[in-house]
Amino acid sequence: ASSSTSARAGSVGKLGMSVGLAFMFGPVMGAMLIKSFEHAVGLAIALTAASMIMVAKLPNTTSTKASESTKTKKGMLSFLDIKAARTPAAMFLMSVRVCMALAFHIYMTIWTVSLKQRFQFGPKDHGFFMSFIGLTYALAQGVVAKRVVKPLGPTGRIRVIQLCCIALGAGRYFAFHTQSLPIVYSVFACIITALGVLNTILTADTAGLASPDEVGGLYGVLESVESVAGICGPIAGGSLALIDPIGAPLAAVVGLYFIVFLLVTFGYD
Repeated sequence: ASSSTSARAGSVGKLGMSVGLAFMFGPVMGAMLIKSFEHAVGLAIALTAASMIMVAKLPNTTSTKASESTKTKKGMLSFLDIKAARTPAAMFLMSVRVCMALAFHIYMTIWTVSLKQRFQFGPKDHGFFMSFIGLTYALAQGVVAKRVVKPLGPTGRIRVIQLCCIALGAGRYFAFHTQSLPIVYSVFACIITALGVLNTILTADTAGLASPDEVGGLYGVLESVESVAGICGPIAGGSLALIDPIGAPLAAVVGLYFIVFLLVTFGYD
């Protein structure tokens, strides 16, 4: 079981590394090469079309007979009938991911404004900062995560997740309050590394909850739940800012990561 978990973590890490590299090169291209909104939109459309073509060329690795009969039986709502998504383990992972997504989106409502106020960030500064985040995330998932997960058993993975939660909550708090840009970069290197390792572990463990025929649907449900959190998070952040422009959103972010810490401590297996 541990070898299959580490293998899944390695595969997820490679995918995460490619995403991180895209996050690295995308902002650099936007900051240095793209000179107008029209050029940016045109390049985005071209890259999206290329992505669709490559997705269409992916080989089909699972049997579709069962899913076709289910679709015929239940019609348009057949995508909701995913047994793996109704298991306690899946519900638990959904709760963890919802808390993490809410924390991220609440934080973003005050983070970009803070960068502008403290360091006079412009488009190029944001581009280089996002490139740094992309590079760090690529290294975290492509290099660090597999080396961390491979030698650990279940208890060790829980300890790693706990440390990641502490790094995410405390790191975001300190990054917001420091007046030194190098410290911001250093703290975010720790934050993004922790996020990459945490996402790799959660994604690899999610793959073990469903059969090959249902794993895609389970990932889709998890993405949908995170998308809902992406809608609710900025609304919650704006509402909290009415109470206290900085203190309330930051307290909510730290509190959400503390909830994830508690969930993992008492419920992750």
